[in-house]
Formats: sequence, structure tokens, C-alpha cells
Amino acid sequence: MADVKNRIGRWSQWRATSAGCLGVAFGAAVVLLQPAIARANDPSYIYGIADNNDIYQINPVPGQQSFNLVYNTGLTGQSNAFAFDRERDQMFFINPSGTFSGTPYSNGLFLWNKPAGTFSLLATTGSSYGAGGTVPANAAYEDNAFWFFNEVSLDLKKVSLAYSGTGAAAVPTGVSGVEVFSMDTGGALTATQNRFGDIAINVDTNMLYGYTAQAQGGKFYSLNLNNPTAAASFTLISGSSPIGLQLSFNEDYTKLYGHNYADSKWYEVSTTTGALTDLNFQTKVIGNTGFRDLGGASIVAVPEPTAITLLVAGAAAAGCAAFARRRRA
Repeated sequence: MADVKNRIGRWSQWRATSAGCLGVAFGAAVVLLQPAIARANDPSYIYGIADNNDIYQINPVPGQQSFNLVYNTGLTGQSNAFAFDRERDQMFFINPSGTFSGTPYSNGLFLWNKPAGTFSLLATTGSSYGAGGTVPANAAYEDNAFWFFNEVSLDLKKVSLAYSGTGAAAVPTGVSGVEVFSMDTGGALTATQNRFGDIAINVDTNMLYGYTAQAQGGKFYSLNLNNPTAAASFTLISGSSPIGLQLSFNEDYTKLYGHNYADSKWYEVSTTTGALTDLNFQTKVIGNTGFRDLGGASIVAVPEPTAITLLVAGAAAAGCAAFARRRRA
């Protein structure tokens, strides 16, 4: 009888232990599959496109600085107007001309859908979304739209995109409309001076920041997108800089980074004064030059959450098995 009681006791302990271990493994999997949330010590990666149309991932933060190739588009010519949808991890840019999957294009608007691993052509002509015959040297993404200025123009274009699906899983399928906002600078910035350079949008404040090319004096300004045609919405922050910059915010919009194409140097840009802090970081990709344009930033999990989940679940299972063996011994 004592032997029977011992067996029953060991069975009850094993069953409780197994259930508990499965609960731990399942709980770990659920926690790790939650969306990534930005924390102060999380690296955020900016995306840039080089003269050969390769897309790179860059971390300019001191102490974490790195850059590496993440996608080869296979396109020719020199792309520009690079913009990034942080919510969906999707990159947009314009390539001047060519043929893609048998379809000829002129100033074609392209999409790299990073999570899906797909590359597609959203618009075949610049005239269909307001770009005209010249590739803009600036772009940003906000509010399901691709934003840019035509070169040497004060006209800001908002290209609304059509989507299939909803939320973070939605995929752009084409252009649904174009709005034009004529920026009133009060004479502080002329159309001729508005050659880029780059723009970046802080989606938390709905403020656009523009940095003109070196030949135009490297002017730095802001525009309130809540009313982009009002004179009060424009502020010239810095009237002259010896360099022009490509721009991108970090993942949580607390820092604005600037990158000089000519010498590949990186800076932190003050959004209040335009002051530049040299980050002692260069990203030479083609010869001595840097990236032709930048997109926004996102957190990149390494390894991927699925892989982490499998590792944790496997470790939990191994621990449970070892525990059970010890209980049987």
C-alpha cells in the first residue's frame, strides 16, 4: 500500500510540474510575441539608399554605430526621395527610368515591403502623382501619404496612397490622390533656394523640417502641417550652413539626424536652433560619398521574435524535462 501511495504522489508531482512548465513556456512565448516597444536603450535603425540603389540600415548612435546592406533593388540610375513608414516597415522611393517586370516607367514610385520581402512599382509616371519630369531630392512619409517638394518650388505635395487591408498589415496598391500646399515663407525662403537637401516629419507634433542643399546655403526650416499654407506655420530656423543634409528622425522622434552625402558624415541636428553636433561617424558606400537620401527609423529585433520564442520555449521544456528526471531519480 505504501508503494502505491508513493507512486500516486510522484504522479501528482509530475503532473503539476509539467503543467507549470508548459505554462511558463507558453507565457514566455506570448510575452515575446508582443510588438516591440521603444525604450531608451533600444537601437533604432535609419534606412538610406546609395547611388547604386542598394538600401542600407544605419545606426548613428555613439557607442552603437554601424551600417550594413539590407536590400539590393537591382535598379539602375540614381534613386532619391526615400521615405519610410515606421508602423508598417515599408520604404518608398523614386527611380528616374527603366523597366520593371516588363513595365516601362519614368520617375516610378517604388515600394520595398520589408516584412513581406516584396518589391513593387506603385506608379509608372511622375506626372501621375505630381513629381513631373525631375526626381525630387526629398521625401517623407506621414498619414498614409508620401510627401515631397518639387525642386526649386515652394509647393509641397501630399500623395495619398491606396491600401489593401487595414492597420499594420495594410499594403499600398497605388496612388489615390494628390494635394498641393503652397508654402508661405514671407520671403524668408525663395523657390530657387528650396532645393534639397531633405525633409523629415515628426508625426507626434505634425511638424515638417526641411534642409536645403549646400549650394542654397544649407537653410533649415520648419513647417506646421496642421495648416501648411499659413504664413505663421513657416519658421526659418537657421539661415546659413556650410553643408546640406539628408534628414531622418530616430524611432521615437526625440532626435533629428543629419547626413552629408558629399563626405558621408553624420550629425545630430537641433530642431530649435539648427546647431549641428558632429557624431564622429562616416558611412562611405560608393567611393567617398554617403547616402543619396534617408528614410525614417525603426527598431529591428535581432534575433527575430519567433526565434527568441522558440529558444525560450525550448529552454523551458529542457528545464522541465531535467526537473522531471530529477523527480524520478
